[in-house]
Order: sequence, then C-alpha cells, then structure tokens
Amino acid sequence: MIGFEQRRLVDAGHPELFQKLDWVSDRLGDGTGYDILSHDGPGVHRFIEVKTTNGGYASSFIISRNELDFAKEAEDAFHLYRVFQFREEPRLYILKGRLAEQLHLEPIDYRASFRRLAG
Repeated sequence: MIGFEQRRLVDAGHPELFQKLDWVSDRLGDGTGYDILSHDGPGVHRFIEVKTTNGGYASSFIISRNELDFAKEAEDAFHLYRVFQFREEPRLYILKGRLAEQLHLEPIDYRASFRRLAG
C-alpha cells in the first residue's frame, strides 16, 4: 500500500509528501483507528485503514468498533483501502468517510466482564 500511496501522491502533484507518510500501525500497533497517515495536499491529512482478503469484491471483512468510530470522527479524511483477490490478482477499491453509512455491519464479538464479583 505504501507504493500505491507514493504513486497517488506523485499523480496528485505532491511527490514531496511521500516523505511524510507514516505507517502508524507498524510503528505503534493497532488501536489508532487507521493504519497509514498520508496526505491529500500540504497540511491535509488522509487517514488510511487497509483491509485485505483473498475473496472477491463483495467478500466480508472484519472491522473494529475503534475503526468505525475513527471513520465517523475523521469523516472525509478517512479512507478504507479494500484489497481483495490478494492471492490471485490483487484489486483495490476505496471507501471514504463514515463507513457505517456505506456498509452492512453485523456485530460478531462481545466484550465480556463479570456482572458482579464473587465476594
């Protein structure tokens, strides 16, 4: 994805911004709500979350509550880069902004805690 971003920045007329790319998830781990900090122009952030599967265009993927919340907060600065058919012939589409308005979301995990502690 870093190579794709470099080409995108060059094509947009901002090759100097490639030096400011930050692969946040590699440096800090998951938890920030996005994987890569890029730019759409000088001083204009692009927050990128990458989701990759081997399935086709419409195959489901996992997204965290934190990622959904960040997409809502960042609005149009948030971009989901959806890589599919990864093993065969990788393809990409991009969703921008609030994901909850664009995707069917099905809760599949729960945070568990004790209702009351035994005393």
